[in-house]
Amino acid sequence: TLGDADTSHPSQPLAPADRDALVGKYVYGPGPRDFFTIDVQQDRLGIDRPNSPARRFLIHTGNLVFFPTGVPTAKIAFARETGRIVRFTVADPDVMATATRV
Repeated sequence: TLGDADTSHPSQPLAPADRDALVGKYVYGPGPRDFFTIDVQQDRLGIDRPNSPARRFLIHTGNLVFFPTGVPTAKIAFARETGRIVRFTVADPDVMATATRV
């Protein structure tokens, strides 16, 4: 009765080494709360902001691109340079923020 509410979104496996390489703090502005934390809890990659009420787990769609649970229109794409993850971009569908790893 809810249309496509039960439609699953495609996900791809993420190697533990790739998952662990994404963990860290990513800053997108000069303010004390202008950052995201990417971490792992119960073998699941998560994204959080300071004093944020909701924790979002990330679903991998391939090539280090993810969407947060419950928000399949949003995309979080990580960039790798010289073998190291250096930043990610959030888009829904337009770019909303780019955060650099510190």
